[in-house]
Amino acid sequence: MKVRLLHDLILVKLEKPVTSKEVDGVTIFYPEGSHSSSSEIQCWAEVEQVGPGKWATKKGRPTNKRVPTEVKVGDRVMMTWYLTQVESNKALAALLGEGRVIIRPEDVLCVDPEEASAA
Repeated sequence: MKVRLLHDLILVKLEKPVTSKEVDGVTIFYPEGSHSSSSEIQCWAEVEQVGPGKWATKKGRPTNKRVPTEVKVGDRVMMTWYLTQVESNKALAALLGEGRVIIRPEDVLCVDPEEASAA
C-alpha cells in the first residue's frame, strides 16, 4: 500500500514481525515478543516516510510556514502505539500486515543516537 503522508505524520516499519489474534471478534495486531495483554506497546522501528510538517501558528492564527518534524527518514526510533488504534481501522490493519504503522511525533519516545550519527 502506497501512502502520501500529511501534516506531521510518520510512517515507520517495525523491526519485529507483526502477529495478530482475534479477541471478542476484534483482530489485534502487535509486534512479536511484546505483551499482547497490554494496550500500550513500545518497540523499535525505522522511519520510512515523514509528512511535510504542521502549519505554524502565530497568535493562534495559521501562517504560511511549516514546522518540520524532528525525525528524518532512516532514523531508528523507539515508539509507542496503542492496540485500540487498530480495532476498526482497515487501512491501518493493511499497513500492519506489511509491518508498518503511521504514528504522530508524540508517539516517538527517542531516536537511537548510534543510528542517527551514522547517517
